[in-house]
Amino acid sequence: AIERIVFEEGLAESLAREGQQQAEQFSNTDQWAQDYFKLIEDAFQGDRISRYIVSGIQPDGWAGNSLEISIPSARYNRILQIQFDMPAWHPKQRLSVDFAGEPLLTPKKFTIPRGKRDTMTVPLNFHSGLVKIKLAPTIVPKQYKLNDDTRSLSCFVKSCRIISEGGKIDFQYGEDK
Repeated sequence: AIERIVFEEGLAESLAREGQQQAEQFSNTDQWAQDYFKLIEDAFQGDRISRYIVSGIQPDGWAGNSLEISIPSARYNRILQIQFDMPAWHPKQRLSVDFAGEPLLTPKKFTIPRGKRDTMTVPLNFHSGLVKIKLAPTIVPKQYKLNDDTRSLSCFVKSCRIISEGGKIDFQYGEDK
């Protein structure tokens, strides 16, 4: 390599110019430190979620307009399996369920008709992240004279499971726990 620099015409000057340009990029130490910190932060971003957490479900099993499921990383792809119950007495005809978030292999959208219990299966990759589930529409039971409940509710969440490729249940919330 040294012989090329010595004998190849213009190579030494070209390398010196490129080196100077590279050095100029690092002359602003504040910017360099910020970029370096961002790189380290990005590298560890996926490891911040260390356990499964389900939020958005009331103690009686009712959900509002959204659910969030924190998913830690794994060495394998997994499946999110969640069961919703849209009661027959519900004043709305159907419920829209939209899945989004980093660990999903692809966003998914489902519809549950009134009076049905439906189990939805969504493939997850091995990365950590937050699965966001949007549920619409919601109702306030008191406004429909169903009872005195003033919460904004969509449906019951009967169960939520994370299942590994081998069929092992990594996490379970709800029925059959």
